Amino acid sequence: MKHVILKGIGAPFFAGIVFLLVTTSCCLRSTQEPDPIVDPILIPGEEEVRDNIITIVTEKPVGSTLAFTYKVDESVNFPFEVEEGLKEGVWTEKGGRHYWVYTVTQPIIKLKGPITVLDLSTRTDADLNELEESNRIKSIVVSPTTFLKSLIYNNSHLTEKPTLEYVNVSKAPNLAYLLVPHSKLTSLDVTQNRKLYSFYCNDNQLTDLDLSQNALLNTLSVSNNPLKRIDVRHMTRLNVLECHSCELAALDLTHNRELSHIDVRWNALTTLDVRNNRNLQTLTASVNRLQTIYLGEHPHLSILELDDNQLTHLDLSGLPVLRSLYCYRNQLSKLDLSHSSKLFHVACFENKIVGKSMTQMVASLPIRGEKSKIAIVNPLAERELNSCLKSDVAIATERNWTCYQVAKTFDWDFNFYTHGAVYEGK
Repeated sequence: MKHVILKGIGAPFFAGIVFLLVTTSCCLRSTQEPDPIVDPILIPGEEEVRDNIITIVTEKPVGSTLAFTYKVDESVNFPFEVEEGLKEGVWTEKGGRHYWVYTVTQPIIKLKGPITVLDLSTRTDADLNELEESNRIKSIVVSPTTFLKSLIYNNSHLTEKPTLEYVNVSKAPNLAYLLVPHSKLTSLDVTQNRKLYSFYCNDNQLTDLDLSQNALLNTLSVSNNPLKRIDVRHMTRLNVLECHSCELAALDLTHNRELSHIDVRWNALTTLDVRNNRNLQTLTASVNRLQTIYLGEHPHLSILELDDNQLTHLDLSGLPVLRSLYCYRNQLSKLDLSHSSKLFHVACFENKIVGKSMTQMVASLPIRGEKSKIAIVNPLAERELNSCLKSDVAIATERNWTCYQVAKTFDWDFNFYTHGAVYEGK
């Protein structure tokens, strides 16, 4: 009978006991061991509630020097001051350069005042020992300010590793110049900086960049970032565009009629249309996958670099002032140079120009008053299909052109003096 009771009622009873114990245990744990409250990690300066404060974090040790220049709005009764992090500022001038040189007292530095320009860059100067390394800035945070117009931290000339990881200028609506190249930035918000005029963020680690609110940009440099796409169609005032080595597969420039300089090297572009960019002076589109380029009329274009692509046709008829043409390593079977009377340098080796087409090309070279150069074959390359005879060289010589061959291997950026040698023809 006892066995029957245990079998019939015992199981639910024990299940209830277990539930009660588990519940009690959980309640006791909740009461005795509350989950810790983890404060979010803030970048120094993000907590700042006062206006007109720029917070900088440096990796330089206490006791070392940090140098910068600044300007303030002198129309307001509001002086500049270093609130913390630096002491003993000394105005230093060497070689025509002026700096404030301070001693670091702690990593977090706060600058206060109506600062309009802040340049945290330094220059290597053998006569100024304290400025022979960068300020090793790790972060820059700007609190609400209407004064700041220019913020610069550019140490791309130095060989040391970059340090800058974070920049927040979202509360500086009047910022016009932002230069933070050669850093370690993985994100950067400029959507609140609608007055940006010049923006350099090249050589960072940006994978996405929202430029939808920066229609006033005149100069944009985003090179060496894994962006994959960039939209500049609304930037109708854009004059300089540098976006080489960005993994771009497409780029629409049809609305950027003011462009004078374009650098789109080292991307994955298959087509490029610059027919609407009639103010162009230089166009560099080397090392892409270009099969087609639409040039059109360009009365000011003097430098055209299209080497290392897949072009089978190149129309230069609308380029009257072209001086330098690099179109080697393509698939061109002919090339007419007769419309560019100012041509001075041409590099067209590693194409498919042979026989009559080669003779026509050298005969189309403009007659020059000064000695000019054309690199015409690369005997070191297996892919070389150009063929230039002695008779072709003679035609070029009569027109005051010296024919060159590639005499030293190179990966890219052919240079006549470094990689070339005079060619006498086959």
